[in-house]
Amino acid sequence: MSIPDPRHTSIEQALSQSDQTLYVFDDFVVRELDSECWLSIEVNGVPVTRIACMDSALGELAAGWSLMHRFCERPQDFRSSVVSGQRAAVMVNGGIDIDERLAVLRGYADERAMTPEPYPREEAWSIPEDVLLDILREAWATFRSDHMSEGSIHAGLASEAGMEVIAFDVTAENAVTKLLGWSLCSAQLPSHEILIVNGVVTRRMLDAAARVGVQIIATPFVPTADAFRAARVAGVSIVGYMRQRTVGIFHDAGKITSSSET
Repeated sequence: MSIPDPRHTSIEQALSQSDQTLYVFDDFVVRELDSECWLSIEVNGVPVTRIACMDSALGELAAGWSLMHRFCERPQDFRSSVVSGQRAAVMVNGGIDIDERLAVLRGYADERAMTPEPYPREEAWSIPEDVLLDILREAWATFRSDHMSEGSIHAGLASEAGMEVIAFDVTAENAVTKLLGWSLCSAQLPSHEILIVNGVVTRRMLDAAARVGVQIIATPFVPTADAFRAARVAGVSIVGYMRQRTVGIFHDAGKITSSSET
């Protein structure tokens, strides 16, 4: 009779231990891990890309990818995203020039400078700073409890009521793309006002998020200079450098109000 090695454990058991210990994860731990896949995406019947991702929310990923890379210029032009195996077919309305977009994507043509066009809202929106900080703390605690510390890159959408939708993937852009796709596929437009992402905020992220109605993007890191400039044009606030005792506002477009003002 063999005696189990006490060092063989699961990820959840390892997390419950307070002391740092060298564990040997056995074969059964594979049940706790996320799988990778390659997703092929076509837009209006034309193959446009093949991306590495985790094998969840593939329809949302394809829909969001078409928006982020401007194969779908306006959220209102999105029609559908259908997945069969590891192939996604996205259908969009409008006179999009797919050949032009492919040339940009493949580096044969330069991207035209385009101003982010925020999704129109019926009235101005803002949030008290103490409410925003509570939401950011909630998001970070939720990410941690959802295996963020094991390597998944998380992003979430929130409203003033708190966290609403969470996505994760192998990159921050993929995670954000899934949330954008969720907004399109579920017709949640304008989308929830706050996007929290465990990664660097780029111009492409900010541009696409603004087009579905996001008002604030928050990250524990810092944005790129291009994202900062795009935020000023789009009227989106960027909250970054989130540390235990510090939160930095890189750009506030009047979305964050002092608690004393409410």
